[in-house]
Amino acid sequence: MPINQSIINKFKSNRLGIVADALVNLSMKDEFESLSFDGSMHFIIDFIEDHKRMKKAEKLRLNANLPFCCSVISEFDFNTQPNISKLEVELLVKSDWRKLTQHQILAGSLGDNKLELGSAIANAVIDVGNSAQAFTIKKLLLDLRVSFSRDQFKDKLAELNKLHLLLISDWQLCSLPLEDIPLLSLLIDSRKYPFLIMTNLTQSDWLIDIELSKLPASIQHLITKHCRVWDVNEPSGQKLH
Repeated sequence: MPINQSIINKFKSNRLGIVADALVNLSMKDEFESLSFDGSMHFIIDFIEDHKRMKKAEKLRLNANLPFCCSVISEFDFNTQPNISKLEVELLVKSDWRKLTQHQILAGSLGDNKLELGSAIANAVIDVGNSAQAFTIKKLLLDLRVSFSRDQFKDKLAELNKLHLLLISDWQLCSLPLEDIPLLSLLIDSRKYPFLIMTNLTQSDWLIDIELSKLPASIQHLITKHCRVWDVNEPSGQKLH
């Protein structure tokens, strides 16, 4: 038997629209009439919690500035990735990002697949209510430089370090201005959680790039000795996002 519409309207008029929606969805379940009171209450509570989680994820995603905002692991084409196991990526995104001990590096030639996969990983982190934000390395360093000039550098570092997942794309250090290296070093040294780095360099070239940079040896060690490099295949002639 459907729930009386007047009851639904009373919930809505008392600013309990989410409860009204839960009741409507509950009444549409095949097993509705056979559910116990406790079973009905559990359904309503789960519905409300899922709704809150989705609303929080929507807000986090809006602020994340992901290169591919709708990318998800289930739709990523792993058939084009001979060096990447879908199962391993799924295990990665199910992990608590804050407890991971390795930076995750998506390396490979020029192309969009790294950005798409990185965005999918970030979306999985966002879906469980954790924050993420994407920057190109030049935009990230510009923000750090501006904050430093305004005597707000510590606040900026604190803001970035609150993010569960910090994505950095277009990683290539040898082309950076020398004055940016100390700022990047301070960010790496202060970072509590692992980075997700996307670079248009192969794994070997990525390591060489860091070795040839002016990063202090201790900072190079933090990046290169505690990382996992994913070899992403980029189809030839692929257009960049």
